[in-house]
Formats: sequence, C-alpha cells, structure tokens
Amino acid sequence: MPGPPLHVTTSTARSLAAVTRLLTQWGLPHAQQAHLLGFTNRALRRAQREAAPRLSPEQQDRLRLLSAILSALLTLYSPRTVGGWLSRPNNREPFHGQRPLDVLLAGGLPALRSTLQLLSGDLSGQFSSTPASRQQASQLPQPPIDLD
Repeated sequence: MPGPPLHVTTSTARSLAAVTRLLTQWGLPHAQQAHLLGFTNRALRRAQREAAPRLSPEQQDRLRLLSAILSALLTLYSPRTVGGWLSRPNNREPFHGQRPLDVLLAGGLPALRSTLQLLSGDLSGQFSSTPASRQQASQLPQPPIDLD
C-alpha cells in the first residue's frame, strides 16, 4: 500500500497539466487519464486545480513514467500520429497484438515500465524483433567472411 501523499512542487502541477493536455488531444477520456495516473476521476480534477498537488509515491511514478512515454512518442513520431500509436494494435513486446492503451490501462506500473523500456530502445536504435522475424533472418544467405 502506498504511503501517505507527499507535498510536491509546482513542477508536478505543470507535468500533470502537460500529460493530461496531451492525452486529451489524443482522444483519451478523463476517466482513462485518471486510471493511467492512479487517480479517481474526482481526485484527478482536484489535483489539476491545485498549484502543488499532493501525489502518492505511486502516482508520482505513474506521472514520471507517462511523461517519459509521451516524450519518447513525440520524439519518435509526429504529434498527429501519436494518438494512433496508442490506439492501434501492436505486435511488439509487451503488447502482443493488443492496443498499447489497453495494455497500459490493464497493466499498471509494470506495463508503464515495459512500454517505456520499449520506447527507450527505439530511441537508441535498438528496435526489437519478433520470433518470426528472427527465424526469417536466420534463413537468409550469409556471405563467407574472411577475417585473415
């Protein structure tokens, strides 16, 4: 069980406003935003009105992870297509053909962490591959390499 809410700075209020603004632009209803951030609908509305909202450690983690995920998405994709990325089925790990948004809503902090890990790999050029693509690649002809 998370500890008592902590008083945080106004930067938390700015982060919360930025995350909810982006999620709204990409079509996520308030209830889904609240769920992703670990709030009830009412608590999220209250936190959005406060200059320095009080967030539990878990809510702080969720806000930090969502901020990083959204930042990575905006770096990797056009701002107009990010909402589509969240709502289109994705065959990559950890989504397994599901929509990233559904995985994030159902998976809590572990899903947020694994999504950020995937996107961080993409940002660094370490794109993941599927077992089928690895199998296909293993059957490609390989030229002989002379190291002498």
